[in-house]
Amino acid sequence: MKIYYKKSFISGVFSLLLGVACGGLMVVRGFEIKLLVGLLLLLVLGGVDILWSLSRDSRASRGDERDRLICETSAWRAYGLLTNGCFFVSLVLLVGYAIFRSPMLLTAALTLDGVVLAAFLLLLGTNLFYEKRM
Repeated sequence: MKIYYKKSFISGVFSLLLGVACGGLMVVRGFEIKLLVGLLLLLVLGGVDILWSLSRDSRASRGDERDRLICETSAWRAYGLLTNGCFFVSLVLLVGYAIFRSPMLLTAALTLDGVVLAAFLLLLGTNLFYEKRM
């Protein structure tokens, strides 16, 4: 098999190595749920990156402007669903925290707010990058 996209291949190998490191930490420290989640996510994402780097068809250019418009529209809808969904669930969790005073609810709400903030900063950075390039 030929590697068509070297960046994806390198990031896939790096993700797999980090997943193996999470597994090693689980062996040394004992079972922890955060290490298990990290292990599973890194292994899946690393495997997908490696498979993507070996396939020429996965990044084929779009046929026409209609295909590009469909991809852009679906990407914006997915972004909107992610940010609005996380924000709405965060508000529900904050109301739950106000009622029950559970620190776990506050942690979950702040994590979701961090996801929304990270998505916004990524969008802002991407827009600034492409404004300078185009």
